[in-house]
Amino acid sequence: METDRNTSVTEVRKRLFLYLDEVIVFSQKKIHVPKKLEADYQSYLRILISAVSVYGKLLELNELDLLAQRLEVLEQTSGAKS
Repeated sequence: METDRNTSVTEVRKRLFLYLDEVIVFSQKKIHVPKKLEADYQSYLRILISAVSVYGKLLELNELDLLAQRLEVLEQTSGAKS
């Protein structure tokens, strides 16, 4: 049951990474368009900053999940040796 949940969470995160990649690339292209209105420029910068922030949080969650999995394996192996 927990494995199914972890798999679905992992798949959702993978899709989010793909979407965020697209948002970041699109925003970067829009920022570098010449003769852009200042309000538009600032809007795309805010989008870019938000996307990078969420991307970082997703990376952090992935790292925490990996650490939890490693800890679980260590606990199982040390429990088996006891």
